[in-house]
Amino acid sequence: MAKENISVGRSIKNEGRAIISNIDDLRKGRFLCAWATGTVLGEYKNIQIPNPYDIRAKSIGMLGNSIEEYLSESNYKALHN
Repeated sequence: MAKENISVGRSIKNEGRAIISNIDDLRKGRFLCAWATGTVLGEYKNIQIPNPYDIRAKSIGMLGNSIEEYLSESNYKALHN
């Protein structure tokens, strides 16, 4: 999707250098991910990605399909102006 958007003149906005990389380049440390991105991606893909920030991750299970699946675990209150 990123390549497609760039090819039609759109851009990627972030606070640093944006690149399109593959998992092998990340595993080898050719490119470093921003903050917790490498840690979360490494946990998700069960691979080691260099982590210069010493951030750690712990899996809490698979993601739900919608916010409704989490409503019983938390108390969400609507914000009113």
